[in-house]
Amino acid sequence: MLELLKLIAKLISDNESFISGIIGLAAIFGGTFGFLKRKAMTRQYHTSVIFQKPTMGSKLIGRKRISRIFYQKLKDRHIVWISGMGGIGKSHIAEFIAFRYFKKSALLFKWRSDYKMTLTSSPNVEIAGAVSSMEDKFRIVYGELLRISKRTLLIFDGADQFGIDDISFFDQLATNRKLFIIITTRLQGIENSSLLMPVERREGCRLFSYYYGEKCSEYIGDSLVQLSGRHSLTIKLLACYAKTNHLTPEELLAKLEADRNSPVSALDSVVKIENGGEYEKPIDCITRLLRLSFSNGIREHIIAILSLFPDMEWDSDSILSICEGVTIKDVYRLYDESWLNSHDRKIFKIHPVIGEVVRNLMPLSREERRNLTRKLIEWVKYPQESFSTKSSHYSAMYVELFLTFQRDNPIIENGLLYYYLGRLENDWGNAKEAQRFLEHAQIIAEAQEKSDEAYILQVMIMSEQSEAFWFMGEDYFDKAIEREMKAREKSSNCPDIKYYIYSTIQLALYLSETNIDKNLNTAERYISEIYSKIDTQPVAYGRISMMMYIHYGIILFKQKKYDLAKNQFAKCIQYCREYQLCNNIDYAKALSSMGRVYITLYEQSQDKQYLQAALKSVEEAIEIKKSLLNEDHPSLGVSYHVYSTTLQKAGKIRRAIKYELKALDIRLKDPDKMEYLASSYLNLGDLYWEKGGLRMKNTQQYYGEALKIYLKIGTGFESEIERCKERLERRRHL
Repeated sequence: MLELLKLIAKLISDNESFISGIIGLAAIFGGTFGFLKRKAMTRQYHTSVIFQKPTMGSKLIGRKRISRIFYQKLKDRHIVWISGMGGIGKSHIAEFIAFRYFKKSALLFKWRSDYKMTLTSSPNVEIAGAVSSMEDKFRIVYGELLRISKRTLLIFDGADQFGIDDISFFDQLATNRKLFIIITTRLQGIENSSLLMPVERREGCRLFSYYYGEKCSEYIGDSLVQLSGRHSLTIKLLACYAKTNHLTPEELLAKLEADRNSPVSALDSVVKIENGGEYEKPIDCITRLLRLSFSNGIREHIIAILSLFPDMEWDSDSILSICEGVTIKDVYRLYDESWLNSHDRKIFKIHPVIGEVVRNLMPLSREERRNLTRKLIEWVKYPQESFSTKSSHYSAMYVELFLTFQRDNPIIENGLLYYYLGRLENDWGNAKEAQRFLEHAQIIAEAQEKSDEAYILQVMIMSEQSEAFWFMGEDYFDKAIEREMKAREKSSNCPDIKYYIYSTIQLALYLSETNIDKNLNTAERYISEIYSKIDTQPVAYGRISMMMYIHYGIILFKQKKYDLAKNQFAKCIQYCREYQLCNNIDYAKALSSMGRVYITLYEQSQDKQYLQAALKSVEEAIEIKKSLLNEDHPSLGVSYHVYSTTLQKAGKIRRAIKYELKALDIRLKDPDKMEYLASSYLNLGDLYWEKGGLRMKNTQQYYGEALKIYLKIGTGFESEIERCKERLERRRHL
């Protein structure tokens, strides 16, 4: 071991006195000396901490990033102090910096073997004054450190009792610009010492544990430090509880003492470190915490516990233990829409334990289930007059939770819930997820007696399945058309004609999207059959009338009947404005489609009024879609593409490229829609062609990608294929 230490020390200096002295230094100061290895990095740096500078507020930063920040400070000041609670990664951050930025030129001193040991309190050592003859080796080491010519990092880890007198030692060492120093100290070790202010003047940084992006530094005081000991998990949960209930540390401590049955009273037994206590089994402690949290309705507390243990396996005994004393009302109380607004729906898929808890709770009567299910249907049902994807997410979470609870109860209401979940997934662009929900709905619908309700549900499911097939790409277009034809045929026997009309409109849209003249004519005939019935009373049909106007307009546009198409889009826009439905996805689609008509009319007439009208329509459509849809929704990609085309006509090439790249980013996430992807590549090729001609490298790249896709699609795009080939050929001859 001694020889190994000598070899390591030689990386810094060839002076034998220095080598022996550095080893003696470690022995004198009560610590251990070692070379940093990767295996020393035990904590995971992908967790996050709160980074707080004395003159600034707190900021949530991942450990990997905060290591880079500290390294930048280290380069500037040559000395960095890291203080914070025990167990939150101070040592790891120091070691990460050493491994990442200093490779084999870092030395590590462990100080925590004696909490009272400091530089100035070490035996026979006086840093500020004369050094006794017994400590000549220390003087040699100190002198060598000042003369180091190789870039070197020293880490003093766990120096909790360093005081004001020790700072002068490090300040003197920092005068050597090749020497860098990191000192880690526990918060409770320096909280009442004279070191704190000088450290802050040197831009020392505190680290605090965190929960779910919330700052909790303001809740870490003396009382909490004593209560939580050295374990960061306890601090996270305590801070979360205090934050939720707006408690100061003193108020929290008083609450713990006053109510030993509160959820928080169990927190300090997550670990037991005082008086040589043993760790409690995590599953037992967390089970108790979850039970108390459910019964007390502390939402954030539940998610905090589950998010800290995402991979924990829950056995049936633990689930039943959580359910002890908890009723179904306690759980449903947690999931109101106002809370769901701030959380991601994936939490339920990540932590199915919540659903299991619900399933094991006190069962509701059949009538109670039906009433609650009907209420949920109203929440999640696709609105007739307005639509918001983001708000629908929150209803969907609640429904998924409820369906988990009664998945063994195949009543027709549950089939409706599955259907509406599938419909929402289609609206979000998740076709495969939609198919999964729709299959559940179909099983329930087919298991019911031959009632009108079950029959209508089967029609609705078939129509929605066809839409899911359509979203899955061109390979599934035939299946989508076939499925919608069956839905239309079946819906002809429904007591309510709306289902037949809806299937007819959808089928017409799918046929028109094939871009085959025969199918376009068939689609127009289907719409014409139902048009007069809806057009005379659009209010009675609600959203169906808006769909009809839009889809009929699209069909007419593809038939190059631009004035007629414009009239249909105008009817939809007028309807939405008249009935105050402007914050609506169908209204946005009508505006975007109207923009395409205006562009075509501009190309024919060169009337700039059409161009300005196109820009205005598409800009309004984009703003509406951005407020309603996810940022990568395919419909938003269509609007970006149309807007880019409009900007190109207006001569605003740079802005056009910007929006077409946005469209491309969205369409690359759904490569099955090859026609749309190819149109973005082709448009980018044209834009770069206009910007710089043949010499632009991007011109060749995008034309090449477009050509590959068009050749794969085959018929219907002969002119686009010819344009790509011609310009690529000219590029090769440069």
